[in-house]
Amino acid sequence: MTDYITKIRTTSGDKQMDYNALANLPQALKSPNKLTFTGAVDGEYDGSEEVTVNIPVSGGTDWTFFSQTPCRLSGSSIGSVRLVSSGTCDYRIYSDTVKDMDSTARTLHWMTEDHTNGCYKFTVTIGDNPPSSWYQIFFSMKFTGLEVGKAYKLYVDTTGLTPDSTGAGMHFGRFLLASVVNGSKSDLIISTTEVDHARLNSWQFVATTPDVLLEYYAGKEISELVSGYQVRFKDLYINSADAESGHTPIFNQSGTFTGELQFPEYTDKLHYESTPACSVYYSEAKSKLFTINGQEPDASGNIEIPVSRLQSRTMACFGDSITGDFQPPVDYPSVVAKLTGLQVYNLGMGGCRMSQHSDQYYDAFSMYRLADAVATGDFTLQEAAVGHTTNYAANRVATLKSIDWTKVDYVTLLFGTNDIQGGMPLDNADDPKDVTAYLGAARYSLETLWSRYPHLRILLLTPIYRYWDNERVDSDEKMFGNKHFYEYGNVLLQLAKDYKTPALDLYYTLGINKYNRGQYFPIGDGTHPNDLGRTLLGEKIAGKLLSEF
Repeated sequence: MTDYITKIRTTSGDKQMDYNALANLPQALKSPNKLTFTGAVDGEYDGSEEVTVNIPVSGGTDWTFFSQTPCRLSGSSIGSVRLVSSGTCDYRIYSDTVKDMDSTARTLHWMTEDHTNGCYKFTVTIGDNPPSSWYQIFFSMKFTGLEVGKAYKLYVDTTGLTPDSTGAGMHFGRFLLASVVNGSKSDLIISTTEVDHARLNSWQFVATTPDVLLEYYAGKEISELVSGYQVRFKDLYINSADAESGHTPIFNQSGTFTGELQFPEYTDKLHYESTPACSVYYSEAKSKLFTINGQEPDASGNIEIPVSRLQSRTMACFGDSITGDFQPPVDYPSVVAKLTGLQVYNLGMGGCRMSQHSDQYYDAFSMYRLADAVATGDFTLQEAAVGHTTNYAANRVATLKSIDWTKVDYVTLLFGTNDIQGGMPLDNADDPKDVTAYLGAARYSLETLWSRYPHLRILLLTPIYRYWDNERVDSDEKMFGNKHFYEYGNVLLQLAKDYKTPALDLYYTLGINKYNRGQYFPIGDGTHPNDLGRTLLGEKIAGKLLSEF
């Protein structure tokens, strides 16, 4: 048993008290030199020396003191209950209700019933003609012989039925209670109400007709109610509101404990008795109705829902100025991060290529050089290029060196526009890994990265559409040597097939063309997408990642 400890010491005649999670422990000063403890333990301190008092687990930040026994505990926000004693206690916990009216006749709507495992289990069975709304999926039951004007209580017993008790998805459901006139449902007595905790739930009402109808629904949204969805409870019944305590209680538990006894599943409106008297504490309720992949709500009732299955994984984006000239949060890697939950590093560098660059400093940031640096951990070339290339080169080198590549999951490569405009050959048939050629450098980069980090998932991205304002020509028409711009993308797609790695055709599927280019590029710049264009680019890449990985 874990103990909370409080130390009490005197300092220059004044008592100094250091507490450890005892915010709710009842205390009282009886005299200037005496501190009396009440509640979990009894004792006195006369101020003569430093002492340590061990308190059984009892209050703290998670538990609130309610009362000494005997008492009756009730409340909608109560989760667990804990009894605490300084010694050994005989206890009894019981309800003051008795089941004197129930109905086993159920009318099922889109549901089937099973009572073979000790509780009622209703399973949604949607056929070929599904209902249009969740409230069409329910079962109903009629209670008869009520005395008009008399107070009754409706009991919904879900004690012990939590999501942990079954592998099937479940809610405790929602219900309504209505009067019955001429055999049909009439005025509502209890409006649609959600059963939100596993316990003996109760609601009081006054009968206005001899018969009442209970309708019990399995969920709140039609999207939840696929075939196989289940709602479970132990029983539903109505009892007289003034049932005498001498009647057999529905809930009755007794025994002996020493120190403390916890009831993790609270049942509402119970009596607590013990000999000798002990302290009763409760914790705030935390609904177990809704879970996400088994995750329960926090103390505030919230669940942090993952953005996607990629959340908390890591990706590095290599590329040229289309990637690198824009910084978070306006670069397309930031759009990818927002949509996928990935931690994304922008490693793009303006002016660089997939293949070899004629300028030694820009060449240090070509992809084949970066692949060498990542594989070896040697960034000497990149450090030497700082100050000779873009103004953010130092930041890129620092980021490259800080990354633990064993923990990077995904890599994207978006190069080509500078290779094409720089006149670099498409391929070298005599040397497949000729880094002076676009495809040769791509092959070299892939194999170099995988030789050191075979776990990397690499997505190849084709060059995007371009427009040259000064020439009034676009990449559909303009040729470099004897090659069209889009041919570099076409061969990259085939390369991806050869290496069995995913690729995304940004040229033909991004959605930018000669008719709408003004929406996605700034005036006078047909190379670097504007905010809207980078958002489109990030959305496209995020969709590919979510579909492929």
